Amino acid sequence: MAGGVLLALSQVRQAQATAEELAAEADRRGEAVSTLAGDVRTLR
Repeated sequence: MAGGVLLALSQVRQAQATAEELAAEADRRGEAVSTLAGDVRTLR
């Protein structure tokens, strides 16, 4: 039973890490879009 609990905790931690990576990627993409939009406005 303890092995099952440890496995579950490990999977939860891995899911958390994946979610944090996805959130960081979304932030980077959002910053890139904002930068691009600003550059387009400057060029107009």
